[in-house]
Amino acid sequence: KQLAFHQSDARFRLICTGVGFGKSAAGVNELIKVALQYKSLYALIAPTIPMLKNSTLREFFKFCPHELIVNYNRSERKIELLGGSEIIGLSGDNERDIDRLRGMNLGGAYGDEIAICPEYMHDILVARLRDQSGPQKIWYTTTPKGFTWLYRMFFQKKNKAGELFRTPSDYAIFGGSSLDNPFTDDEYKRVLQETYAGS
Repeated sequence: KQLAFHQSDARFRLICTGVGFGKSAAGVNELIKVALQYKSLYALIAPTIPMLKNSTLREFFKFCPHELIVNYNRSERKIELLGGSEIIGLSGDNERDIDRLRGMNLGGAYGDEIAICPEYMHDILVARLRDQSGPQKIWYTTTPKGFTWLYRMFFQKKNKAGELFRTPSDYAIFGGSSLDNPFTDDEYKRVLQETYAGS
């Protein structure tokens, strides 16, 4: 089910699934693919710095071959890739961190567990998505968090004023089950089913 996400041409994409689906794996692999294909600056976002370091960046380095990484500046959370693309890690819970985006020209962005981030993050990202050497696309992954701004944007396809988007096809959503991942074992899936049954 990740394949439909990777093949989509939508300007904004969202994978919204339960835990264990492989959504973060899909998100970072899309970032690696796009950054190698289009030389540009990309934002890699998680709700908090600890989540960025302990989850999203770990997932990135798990899938990105070390031979493709020219440099990693840990303090600035900046990754330089072979071919010239740069990826900068940012958190969505800190307005100062979000505002760092204001001076950037981005070719694309990926946000993990984006439902925890404010819509303000999306607003700033869209405004910085102007490097024409990049694909100028944003993709998000998240577990469901109720009727957030993502619900309005991707399910209802409406703006903040409640009006339908002029181009609703720009917003694509991809779902799935925790049981869809062929790389998680049956015991893990059984425990998930027992734990979350009826919730």
